[in-house]
Amino acid sequence: MGDNITLQRNDYMANCGMFWITNSIMSAVMGMSMRYVQEKAHERNEAFQLELQRAKEITQVKMEAEKIAFKRHMMNISRNYRFVQNATVFEQQLDAIELQAFLNGNKYWPLHPSIPHTIITELKNAQKSYVEPSLNVILLRAPLLPTRPGVVGEIANREDKDIYADIEEAIDTEDIPVLGDLQLWKEACQTTDFIGGNANIMNIHFLMSPVPTLVISPRYYEGKMFFNAAVWEAQAARPLIRQLFSLDYELYIEKGDEEKKVLSNLLRTVFTTIIATTRDSYMLLTKGEKPTFNLLLDKCPKLKNGVLQNEVLHQFVKQEYLNMLEALDMEKTPRLLDFFDDADIKYMRSVINETKLLS
Repeated sequence: MGDNITLQRNDYMANCGMFWITNSIMSAVMGMSMRYVQEKAHERNEAFQLELQRAKEITQVKMEAEKIAFKRHMMNISRNYRFVQNATVFEQQLDAIELQAFLNGNKYWPLHPSIPHTIITELKNAQKSYVEPSLNVILLRAPLLPTRPGVVGEIANREDKDIYADIEEAIDTEDIPVLGDLQLWKEACQTTDFIGGNANIMNIHFLMSPVPTLVISPRYYEGKMFFNAAVWEAQAARPLIRQLFSLDYELYIEKGDEEKKVLSNLLRTVFTTIIATTRDSYMLLTKGEKPTFNLLLDKCPKLKNGVLQNEVLHQFVKQEYLNMLEALDMEKTPRLLDFFDDADIKYMRSVINETKLLS
């Protein structure tokens, strides 16, 4: 089976890092236009001016530290205020549509009907503690094993569900605890996508736009399995939909137990790689948190070999971290210095270089 599966990189590679930076800046701009934030900014600015006056009498180093702290504080105020509104906006959004008609029948909503209500509860709980929700992860499903004809089209193999369940369980119990700041919605997808396209992604974004989300969408077409992904920051008007890479795949060849195990391990490696690189980009560029994919690779030699020994996956990872560096290029994104201090930008760039995932 190993001879039949090869990864191929798609020439199109959108810059996920720039997307997070842009939405972070827009979040700050929109948040600071609100009266609540303006009042807080005014209060903080008065205090800051007093601190500056005091700092002048101390040292230049102290002044620079205060400036950095002020910019970080303003970004946090903006993000926190928008986060507080998310639960209310989400609930109003659900009330504004015929929710049951949208959720039932699998005509529009491709996930389990309980998910929107669960998200409302979690948002409200998080709102009370002012803790932003983690990056949500959803895996859509393409056919994996030979299908059979039905009255209205192809019917997925029953064993597909077990393979996806095993993959999600391994990612959730072994990979995500090391990566951190992620929530995988296991078995959220109950249907098989034979057609592909972005309709499912847009329908998911319609209801889940108030929470940061990554949707991974595998799609089988004419001997290849394509991997697309969509990401959005909370309240982003549209998701960033990206074509990532494809692999040669023989859907209609019967597979034995050993071949199914190889397939499961391969898909787990692919999904985890996409999840981890997206998590690192999101957490670093919006919250300044360090990347953790390198920690997972060091802890899981089998996963590390699966990534580094596959040329396409390895190149994909390198490109993702190069995208982060590009997003932090002050010449290409001059407004960075309006919301991040030069020291913060240099710190984030150094953190990326230290991951050793660029080599």
